[in-house]
Amino acid sequence: MAAAAMAVLCLSVPLAFTACAPEPGAGGASQDKPGNSSTKGGGDSSGSSWSKPKHEPDITKQKTLPKGFPTEAFAVPKGATIDDAGERGPGVWFVVLSTKDRAAADALWAEVISTNGFAEQDAAETPEGGRSATLSNTRLTVQALTLPSEGGAVLLSYDLSTPPPSE
Repeated sequence: MAAAAMAVLCLSVPLAFTACAPEPGAGGASQDKPGNSSTKGGGDSSGSSWSKPKHEPDITKQKTLPKGFPTEAFAVPKGATIDDAGERGPGVWFVVLSTKDRAAADALWAEVISTNGFAEQDAAETPEGGRSATLSNTRLTVQALTLPSEGGAVLLSYDLSTPPPSE
């Protein structure tokens, strides 16, 4: 628990002060000396006291829209490939579409907007070379984002929410 508390403390310090003390029992500065192979903190051969997980967590993607998804307000274009979809809570859903390249992603982005009558606001380019925007129509507000990958494929991520009732 002490190591977890220290990690939280180290992550909460502003970037200008990112240096952290070594973990208790991890060998500290003496671990850096040649010939010292002691790893009291239970580390691996690299000298790090952090161990790698034995296996990746099992994350199952849902390739179909969940029950209750607002298809009347957000119609997924025919032929689009659903990479993942789900419901985050009452009135909040997500859908991730995949395309083979940027041109297909740009065409699908435009089709989603025109098919559903969305207005696009706050459009911006992401540092990864994708794009982001807030889309809205009379029934939904959508946070949209494209995520390019190294192989050229692009994911289009849409987080949907119903607007709060007006007073």
